[in-house]
Amino acid sequence: MLVAASCSSTIEQLQQLALQQLPQMQSRHISNILWACASLRYKPQQPWLNRFLARAQALHQQGTSPQGFANTLWALASLGVQPCRQWLDSFFTASQAQLHSFQAQELSSIMWALATLARRPSSSWQCSYFAASTAKMGTCTAQGVSNQLWAVAKLGLAAPKPWMAAMTYACQLRAREFTPIWLVNLLWAAATLVGKQQQQQHLTKLKCEQQPSAVENVKAAGTSSSGNDGSSNSWDLHWLRPLLAAAEPKLGQYSAHCIANLLWSLAVLEHQPTMQFLHSCCKSLSTQSDKVTAAGAASALWGLSKLGCLPAPQQLASLLQQLQAVLPDSRPQQLVYLAAAMALFNQQQQRIAVEAVQQQQLPMEAAAEAATTEVGAAEGTVLSGVCFEQYMSVCMQQMHQFHPGQLCQLGRWLAAANITPTAEWADTYLMCVAQQLQNLSPSHHLMVLRTLAVWQIEPHEGWSAMFLAAATAEQAVVGYSAEHIASLLQGFAAARLVPQLEQLQLLLQRFVTPCAEASTAAVAILLQGLCSLGFRPPEHWLQRLWQHGEQTLVAADAAAITSLAIALQTPELGQLQIRPSKLWGVAYHAAVAAVLPVLTPRQAAAVLAGLGAVHRQPVQQHAQLLPGLTAIVSRGLQDIPLQDVVGAWWTLIEFGFWAEAVPLNRVPASVPEEEEQEQQQEEEEQQTQRKHLVERQSYQLQQQQP
Repeated sequence: MLVAASCSSTIEQLQQLALQQLPQMQSRHISNILWACASLRYKPQQPWLNRFLARAQALHQQGTSPQGFANTLWALASLGVQPCRQWLDSFFTASQAQLHSFQAQELSSIMWALATLARRPSSSWQCSYFAASTAKMGTCTAQGVSNQLWAVAKLGLAAPKPWMAAMTYACQLRAREFTPIWLVNLLWAAATLVGKQQQQQHLTKLKCEQQPSAVENVKAAGTSSSGNDGSSNSWDLHWLRPLLAAAEPKLGQYSAHCIANLLWSLAVLEHQPTMQFLHSCCKSLSTQSDKVTAAGAASALWGLSKLGCLPAPQQLASLLQQLQAVLPDSRPQQLVYLAAAMALFNQQQQRIAVEAVQQQQLPMEAAAEAATTEVGAAEGTVLSGVCFEQYMSVCMQQMHQFHPGQLCQLGRWLAAANITPTAEWADTYLMCVAQQLQNLSPSHHLMVLRTLAVWQIEPHEGWSAMFLAAATAEQAVVGYSAEHIASLLQGFAAARLVPQLEQLQLLLQRFVTPCAEASTAAVAILLQGLCSLGFRPPEHWLQRLWQHGEQTLVAADAAAITSLAIALQTPELGQLQIRPSKLWGVAYHAAVAAVLPVLTPRQAAAVLAGLGAVHRQPVQQHAQLLPGLTAIVSRGLQDIPLQDVVGAWWTLIEFGFWAEAVPLNRVPASVPEEEEQEQQQEEEEQQTQRKHLVERQSYQLQQQQP
């Protein structure tokens, strides 16, 4: 019992007296007694509760008032008493007819109770509730609004747009009345709803990848559910501004737990508060860092990094010191958040360094080199030294507890942070991936491949065989999109995994099927992947690829055209004797002509270089294409890398357009002779390395052929 011992005997006597009077009690008597027990934090014995609940159920249809319904359910939730299914069905049936007469506070109490008890009401009851609540939202208190949205999120209900609109308006009306816990619960609920919607979209995408028929079903359905059933997949977040403005002066009163949840929620919602607000959050955290838990530290650091806030090292010093103390208590998702925070903070440092260099108005190559130097000096300031070593150790110890998505995200974010683990750590990671292979989704495969490429480690031959078999399993490939297949081939090459000939053939066969819907961008990625693997598909397959490419070029935009032009310049394309057909070349010329007005100088230079690489000169109706591209390039020579200008210039010379090539010959020759020699030597070394890689992979593939 939770009441004082001196009151225990008195309450027990009252309890027995109430039990004697139970047959004569009406619904208001029962609800008041249960409410009193909950207010006193006194939980009666289960037999006593069962008799009172049975009497309440019998009176549901005999005039129970809205307040009686609300008080009864609130009391059960507060006492942690779970009513049976039959009792709840009776409650929903009797209360639904009266929901329109409930006050805002009563509606809020019922929803809070249902969420606390984790009991989801029927669809018809939900419709009646949302209609009644929408009408009464103007009289709802800040606590009532917060409790209702929290309950909706906790139960995973699909709130209709009118209700969401009324709720956000009520929040603005009551902005100054929110306490820290009410505001944090409100934002947590909003973030949870958005997170669940994103998760549902991700699951739908995976289903479409694995079941081609699902793609057609989604297309046949037209627009998303938000346009048809009135549910709110997203909403305008401007309603948060007055709430945050009212909260900012009070941030010093917020607990560390509230600040961490506040930052996490804003990051999930992708709502950008003012930098002053974020720095105030950092200040509040630093003053009470000793109260920050592992979950709080991870949420706060991830939230700050996601919102683009890069505090000064002294602002984070106390928080990081506390993090080191609580790291062993971290759960897998919190460790993933910390990895993401390191990567996002590094990206912030890179952006700041690039902006600082750009202000110095340096030439493009010099600016890039200076920015890289600045970033390299700034990296590793979030978790460093002993704290970083402890973080990696905790990750390694808990890695077997990560579920597939968390495991792949961990590697992805560590790679994005330019963190290369030790050999022992990497071996443990790959072992855990191997144990989860059957549970990995197509997107997880790509994450693992990109992680391996950044870490530059060569997995064990057995691990590679297992991974390739799982990623190219026939039952999985049948659901792959063309974009995924192209990215998969590119990932294999980057991770230095050489697939079997049969595996490559299966992927390529799927790529050219109509249901794979290969786009121009996918073709570009595929060509780069084939070149990196050093694999030349059979001639009949290439013919199908070019025929399909003629159709997709019609809808290609400037970015897709440019990416394809860059792929066509890959040296290995010529070595493998992969050359587009003449008809494809004509279609490509038409596609370039269609996007010519919107091409940037750098894009135009890439297109020119690509045309020369595959020796497809525009003729007849596209004869004016070369002068048009040249004019665009000439307008932005200062902003185009020297190598791209040279490729465009060489194309014009090869096609015999001497007059058009003259303007491109005016490239500023400000590159010192020594630097030019170093660049040439570096390019020759890279060319030799690529050649050796292609030869090695081609040999391995030839050994697999019968």
